[in-house]
Amino acid sequence: MSDNKRKSGRPREVSDEKLKEMALSIKHKYRGKKLSYKFLESETGIGRHTWKRRIGYYIDELNKPVILPSNETLEDVYLPNIEELFERHKNNKEKIVNELYHFEQMFRKLLQELSTLKKKVASLEELPDLVERQKEELKLVSKSAEHYESSYKNLVITSGFSHLREEKGIKDNLLEFHSKSNQHITLNDNEFKEMFSHVNKKSKEKSIQGLSKEFPNLFNDE
Repeated sequence: MSDNKRKSGRPREVSDEKLKEMALSIKHKYRGKKLSYKFLESETGIGRHTWKRRIGYYIDELNKPVILPSNETLEDVYLPNIEELFERHKNNKEKIVNELYHFEQMFRKLLQELSTLKKKVASLEELPDLVERQKEELKLVSKSAEHYESSYKNLVITSGFSHLREEKGIKDNLLEFHSKSNQHITLNDNEFKEMFSHVNKKSKEKSIQGLSKEFPNLFNDE
């Protein structure tokens, strides 16, 4: 039989052990990446159905990390069970390294999260000082507001006097009144008397008492 006929025949079948070695090598190459049948097909040219049918159980095993059974194990945190690790992979260094890579990645992630949490804690510890600084700034702003309010009122009142306007360099009278009295806010006579009725009554009685002492003859009853 010619070489061309041999080459055009059915491709030589890869053994299960060879498939396992290839899968493990790819797992190690991509630093613990989860293996899918489609991904294995793209890497090797061997159909995804072949991977699933021949060594599907082994692929599942590679994708499942070794965990330490414990009621206190935190969610999504895997702890290496060294005894089970070596029992499963015996003396296969490449397989053991591949499994331990999961834990290396996990610890790196935890260290990054720890660093982020430390920064957040440091920021929280600075909050009391920040609040105190803002309180002091608020006091200064309040004092400034009071100062400007007082200055404004003084300026408005001063503008009502021509001699003071010239002295303070004020051009116009800021207190403008309309010529029509009905445009001002006023109290009518009854409202005014009602507001001060108790004051006027007391003043009147006090005045009469004073006059009666000074001029008793004027208040003698006949």
